[in-house]
Amino acid sequence: MKSSSGSSSGSHSWTKQDYILVSLAILIKIGDGVEAYLPGVITQKVSCELGLSDFQEGLLAVIVYLFWAIAVMMSVFISKKLGERFTLLLSLYLSIGFAILCAVVPNYYTLLLSRALTGICVGLNSCATGILLAKLVSFKEVLTRSAFLSEALGFAVGGTWVSILGWLILDLVSWRVFVLLTSIPLFVPPIIMLHFCIGKETEEATQGDSELEAENNVAPTESDSLIVTGNLIVYKNSVLTLHGLSNQACSSSATYALDMEALFFFHG
Repeated sequence: MKSSSGSSSGSHSWTKQDYILVSLAILIKIGDGVEAYLPGVITQKVSCELGLSDFQEGLLAVIVYLFWAIAVMMSVFISKKLGERFTLLLSLYLSIGFAILCAVVPNYYTLLLSRALTGICVGLNSCATGILLAKLVSFKEVLTRSAFLSEALGFAVGGTWVSILGWLILDLVSWRVFVLLTSIPLFVPPIIMLHFCIGKETEEATQGDSELEAENNVAPTESDSLIVTGNLIVYKNSVLTLHGLSNQACSSSATYALDMEALFFFHG
């Protein structure tokens, strides 16, 4: 009786798949948050070891956001060509590879290259995560709630994680070891979930079920867009609070990258 009443009122219950998808989005955004905050935590030690100028220090932070913005502009096209699940797996595997590269680089220019490549990975999964959720969640409310949890909470947790870990162990280990300890463990759980919990068959079946998608009204509406936009502003302010105070160029780059992410999420 309770069930029929809930059904008639149009309410829905979250499915196991919904919880898995939201957890996946949060974990991916935590990893993105770590990559965004990482330069602010390690730049001083990197500068001491490699003898960087003020301009080189600023460029080390800016390069991530610059290539993040470039990748966002390509991410919708790549996701449509390769599929969102494959795009996410590709970006996560490459993030692990570039984290290792960042830890073993011999000089400033190879470090700069590794951070640029990491920015591309973050940009690729930024849009792919939102599109995958929009296609696979069982009803619209899951999408709006997951937007808040992943964009605002996930990014904040990532920034907090790398900041606290830096405070605790950065004086005890080299910055190279620190990069490996902060980044790689966070990319492994989403990879496992994409392989074993969200299979290719699930993605293809949901893509082909257009009638169910229309019935459940999964596609983001104008109100959904406003909610996600608000969360992107929180996301943006978190970045600028840490990085923008010391480097105006970094502040502008971060703003541009995040504005491009919002634009391509809604209109791509």
